[in-house]
Amino acid sequence: MMILVVGVAGLGVSDAAKQANPLPVDSALAAALTEASTSCPALTPARLAGQVMAATQFEASPIGGIGGLSATQWRKWAPQRKASPSDRTASVLALAHLICDLVGRIRVSGLVGDPWRLAVAAWRSSVAAVKAAGGVPSSAAEFVEQVNSYADWYALQPVLGGRRPATPTAHPTPSAQPKPSASRPASPSPMAVSTGPAKSAASPPVRLRYPTFADSSSLHLNGSATMADGRLVLATGAAQAGSAWSKTKIDTRTSWTTSFAVEIADVTDGMAFVLQAEGSGALGGYGAGLGYGVRPPDPGNPINSSVAVELDAWSNSMDGFDPGQQHIAVTTNGDITKHLAWRDPGFGMCRSGPFHVWVAYDAAARRLQVWASQSPNRPAESLLSVPLDLAPTLGAAQAYIGFTGGTGRILNTNPQESVLSWTFDVG
Repeated sequence: MMILVVGVAGLGVSDAAKQANPLPVDSALAAALTEASTSCPALTPARLAGQVMAATQFEASPIGGIGGLSATQWRKWAPQRKASPSDRTASVLALAHLICDLVGRIRVSGLVGDPWRLAVAAWRSSVAAVKAAGGVPSSAAEFVEQVNSYADWYALQPVLGGRRPATPTAHPTPSAQPKPSASRPASPSPMAVSTGPAKSAASPPVRLRYPTFADSSSLHLNGSATMADGRLVLATGAAQAGSAWSKTKIDTRTSWTTSFAVEIADVTDGMAFVLQAEGSGALGGYGAGLGYGVRPPDPGNPINSSVAVELDAWSNSMDGFDPGQQHIAVTTNGDITKHLAWRDPGFGMCRSGPFHVWVAYDAAARRLQVWASQSPNRPAESLLSVPLDLAPTLGAAQAYIGFTGGTGRILNTNPQESVLSWTFDVG
């Protein structure tokens, strides 16, 4: 099958799908669509499938894959730097990230209407065109209705979570196809997903998925923390401190696991993964404070009720604390001078590209473990294993989870400390 790809407002989309019957989705692609749809609550697997069907009929272009992205969009939203447009999973993830970003921009604009439909319209035309029209512009109306009708059909397919099977024997239209009786419920905040009924009143399941950072509405951002180019940027430049906390809190009496990819682009102090009971605005000091503590004798308030896994790229041993080398450590109560345990990860944390960290807490064993690697595969042996009873340490039954970062005052560079992706699971 040959697909004609035409440029619309800088966006590569296919016109060949205009009168096509919806194509079935295999289980592998369904899994990719389902995972990608967790990028923000505006998406569902069926909505993504409908957009891909309308844009490319699932035929991958060498530029933007089955998602129909332009070359510029692919470079910005591809989930990994070396990802190929021919990879269907990577392509639907990139599309999901882009649509979620557009949803966020639409919400900020204050436009009234379904944010997803308006985001699809902006994808087909532009955000400026949607703003000018005060809704779906005429140039995108036919495409949006096409996507919507395909999405209605895909929402009925069992492979995508539908309740009854349907055979694609005729081209769907909004009036001819029944609306799905139920679809995936929206999460309380973008990119933060709670799944399933609570196991108990004390420990509701929590599942957070941030394959990229495109919408800040699910996080409390403080200080220098911001989002840029799909990253959660904690601090950039000199003497900065930032923190970011999920709006979904966790029960401190339950077990959990988390993993995240980070990058410290140049020589600077470092960052930390932190659990804390101080509040959504909690923020420590810059530099050696890493955004959760305070460098003595600098003034400021550390995050007192906290447990931190610090990624300390700069040794402050000359200041009377810290090991004499870079280290990953576990600290409590915002005290950067006392480490429950620490080790050099065995690779440079600055200027070495992204690296990966895993943290697991066993509530029954009262133990915290940490792994780190430049590879996305978790090492068999943990870097740190620390006895820790989380609830009494924090003095609270619930805690905020997130990241902090800090840069120093005297720099010959312009460092940036970023979180590239993050997952968190309770249970």
